[in-house]
Amino acid sequence: TADHATVRAAARSILAYALSCRANMSDSGAVALLAGAAIGADRHLPHMANDEFLSCLSGQALERSAAQESVAISARVKDTRAAFIKRFDGSAWHFPAARFAVTPEQIAEELTSWDRYAHGDDNPGLGDEDHQASGGAEPEGSDPDNPGHIESDEATDGEAYPFAAD
Repeated sequence: TADHATVRAAARSILAYALSCRANMSDSGAVALLAGAAIGADRHLPHMANDEFLSCLSGQALERSAAQESVAISARVKDTRAAFIKRFDGSAWHFPAARFAVTPEQIAEELTSWDRYAHGDDNPGLGDEDHQASGGAEPEGSDPDNPGHIESDEATDGEAYPFAAD
């Protein structure tokens, strides 16, 4: 399409899905955090020392953040929140868990998972115990020297779908 706004919106949508920073189906958590750190995404985070955000934190999380930022902790959470907001009035503050920072442990875990796939284990759900439970036999027609190849008496794509080439 020639509409640049549509292309940009589609690209942002795909990136938001693929780099969701969540350890879910996309499993892009650490990779997305690393990508965010590489492009300086922290600069684009909103100011979080406000009542709207801080009221979402638990009392313990607010107190931990207050202690890290040298904000006086009061007996009432509401007073601690007010002191926190006053402390960062006019300057930006970002909740530590919202930042695009990757820990060495996360990097090591990602490298381990990439290594698993690099060595041909493209089905991490099928462990050795599952393979042994099946008798350890390779699928009929498979070639152990050529993983992923299964011999077949079926017609080739060109023979089975001659109209596709037309």
